[in-house]
Amino acid sequence: MTLIARVLPLDEAGRYFTFSGVVLSTYFAVGAGLPDGAIRFAPALRAKGDQAGANWLRRRTFSFSIASAPILAIVIVWTVFGRTESPTTCLWISAWWLGYAAIFASAQSVVASGRGALGTSMFYSAANIASLLIVIPMIALGLANSLAVVLPLTVLSTGLAALTCSAIAIRHLRGQSARPDQSVLGVAWRQGGSVAVGRVVQSGLLWSPVWVASIFLGPESAALFGLATRLVSAVAAVIATVRFSIRPELAELAVAGEWRLIESRVARIATYTTGLAVVSIIGILALGPVLIPILFGERYAGIESLVAMLLLGTVGESLGGPIDEVLKMSGDAYFVLLVQIGGTAVAFAFEALGALLYSNIGLAVAYALGFILIYAVMIARLWVTRHVLALPRFPRRTVEG
Repeated sequence: MTLIARVLPLDEAGRYFTFSGVVLSTYFAVGAGLPDGAIRFAPALRAKGDQAGANWLRRRTFSFSIASAPILAIVIVWTVFGRTESPTTCLWISAWWLGYAAIFASAQSVVASGRGALGTSMFYSAANIASLLIVIPMIALGLANSLAVVLPLTVLSTGLAALTCSAIAIRHLRGQSARPDQSVLGVAWRQGGSVAVGRVVQSGLLWSPVWVASIFLGPESAALFGLATRLVSAVAAVIATVRFSIRPELAELAVAGEWRLIESRVARIATYTTGLAVVSIIGILALGPVLIPILFGERYAGIESLVAMLLLGTVGESLGGPIDEVLKMSGDAYFVLLVQIGGTAVAFAFEALGALLYSNIGLAVAYALGFILIYAVMIARLWVTRHVLALPRFPRRTVEG
């Protein structure tokens, strides 16, 4: 992102961030939610001693996800960009989407097998490592200084990462398998579908400042928010990584009814993640005015205030730790989905109003308020339904069993 911000003109940077937003917020739809359903039910099957059933579910999930990915890539990309971008550009974006979808399906399969650390590293690191090896050297050498070159290079690096992750996932699909209760696949699909829609909605909320800025404030503001949201994601990725890897454990604890142990886990995670978000706000305000112009160029000077405002939303997300995953893994996925959809709709309206009234800062503040509202509702829901208080603190050690 540093090099792209420095070498691409603001209008091309704005387009690149727009493409990124669509790809990175919709590839969760791969498999129509079945990968998330496998995360929910494969650990539950293992906990009941049905390892063969868990293997069967993971194999069906992975094969269907990979087979359906090209169709979804074309439908989504051409629906969004078919009228505004050339066919060649749409094909590149579709290939980009397909690469991320394959990485996601592979990582989900590995996490569902019980190898949370490996699956998490695949999901959050594979594409970045490939970019480090391919895209970044080309930009640094001055061989990629336009969107027409950067986009194909991005697709190439993502594709290589996808092939590697798919090979790892296939290797971990070995083992005896036998179809479990016939209703498992349907239930996993229904619950996973709601989780997947929630992922798309939540990711859309993360990228909403870029889209709202592009519509109401112009391409230069879109470029500023594009970089600002990427800086925020560096902090949010820590929270997302914990959320991604802890899901199998939460599913097993929920099945066992260990709600006090879940509360202890969530409270500790919330303490660390909230502390990280607060420290990040202080750091960007203190160091941003000096470092941002040096790293990204004078065109982006002053966006530290936007980053700080957006990070207030990250604080709101951090207060409950993996609150949304707790609700999802305990059978409350539909409520989470409704809150995310309703909250995102309200947030979009707030952001549009904030942009029209107070320009960039108004948009950023509205974004933060939308995030805080969504996670406050989830925290209240978990307290009412399970008497679990998901707020930052260091609870006394809970004895398992």
